[in-house]
Amino acid sequence: MGIICAEAKAAGYTLEEVKRAGYTAREAKAAGFEIKAGGYTCAEIKAAGLTCAEAKSAGYGVEEVQRGGYTAREAKDVGYEIRAGYTCAEVKAAGLTCAEAKSAGYTLEEVKRANYVEGLKEAGFQLEDVMEAGYALPEILRGGFTKADAVHAGYAVAQLQVALKAARAAGYACKDARAAGMLSTCKDAKEAGFTCKDAREAGFTCKDAREAGMLSTCKDAKEAGFTCKDAKEAGFTCKDARAAGMLSTCKDAKEAGFTCKGAKEAGFTCKDAREAGMLSTFKDVKEAGFTCKDAREAGFMPRECAQAGFTYEEGRAAGFPSRPPSSITYGAYYDWVGYFFVL
Repeated sequence: MGIICAEAKAAGYTLEEVKRAGYTAREAKAAGFEIKAGGYTCAEIKAAGLTCAEAKSAGYGVEEVQRGGYTAREAKDVGYEIRAGYTCAEVKAAGLTCAEAKSAGYTLEEVKRANYVEGLKEAGFQLEDVMEAGYALPEILRGGFTKADAVHAGYAVAQLQVALKAARAAGYACKDARAAGMLSTCKDAKEAGFTCKDAREAGFTCKDAREAGMLSTCKDAKEAGFTCKDAKEAGFTCKDARAAGMLSTCKDAKEAGFTCKGAKEAGFTCKDAREAGMLSTFKDVKEAGFTCKDAREAGFMPRECAQAGFTYEEGRAAGFPSRPPSSITYGAYYDWVGYFFVL
């Protein structure tokens, strides 16, 4: 064309003429024309890149912006009364919540036809009304009403269990079900058919899962994603955890909260325990069940073994010398009441 719309306007051309000449709604608006008066449709102004807010400021009504392709979210965000131009289904498709649909004036019947389920309770709908509107029990539970709400409304516990299974089959996550009050215990989760992993993701502990019968071994706990510490808190031993591959070093055992005695029972040596820092005092060695020989192999000296509570006979059996080398004089080196030398 060569001439911008503003120049055409300055030359005296009307809005109808610039529209016929092919100038876009954005060009006409930028030139100062009242684009709605010139016959630009809302679809044309949207195609030209004008926002819903610009459409509103240009005087287009809610029905026009709906026909023009603007979403209910866009219309709502700029202040339109969306119920006057959008169906509830269009509102849902635009990502508005059930609460937003209700606040916009849509009735429960319209909400149901739009297939809203999640957020019914949060939106402020009453359970009796929801039931009368034809929502099934699984939908009621997914809508945020709790098991207690449903029981109070007259549903039987057996019906709730069936409904929870149906919700799970429909893809409802254990985490969401718990947050919605559809289940309160790990046993509920198990009866609904959720996995141990589902239960963990919903915030149930390894102990909860074990008590509910969702897992019986430490390997089950590992496969469900629980940590070694979780397994310990559920009552599994260090030996169980090591056999399940949940820990590989004595340091792992310590970090999970297992005792030195537990580490020994899991097959870790006194040396392993010492290197992992599980032995804070010499007495810990004996109390953990290690022998004097174990202590010697871990690098403990005779005096330290004596302080741990091992006897002279145990020290001899462990292989400590019974007399000092000839190169060392008697005195401060004696231990075990003078029977052993500290080498």
